Amino acid sequence: TSNVKYSVQVVKTIAANCISCHAGAGASGGIMLDDFTNVRAVAISGKLLGSITHSPGYRAMPDFAPKLPECRIAEIRTWIRNGMLNN
Repeated sequence: TSNVKYSVQVVKTIAANCISCHAGAGASGGIMLDDFTNVRAVAISGKLLGSITHSPGYRAMPDFAPKLPECRIAEIRTWIRNGMLNN
C-alpha cells in the first residue's frame, strides 16, 4: 500500500462508509467529508485516522458498524503519510 490516490482509494472508502452521515447541512458531529478540502482538514486534525482506527480519545467510526478492514485503514494512513495529495 504505497501508491495510494485520493481520487481512487480514499474517495471510495469515504463514499462507502462515511459520506451518508458526514455530508450536507446536517453532517454528523459537524464533520464534513463531502470533498477533498474537508477530508484533508479532518485528516490534518488527526480525527480521521483516530476515528477509523478506534484510537483512545476518538469516537469509533463508522458509527454502529464494524471497524473498517485493515487494508482500507492502511490506504488512508498511507495517503496521510504521503502528504494528503489531491491526486
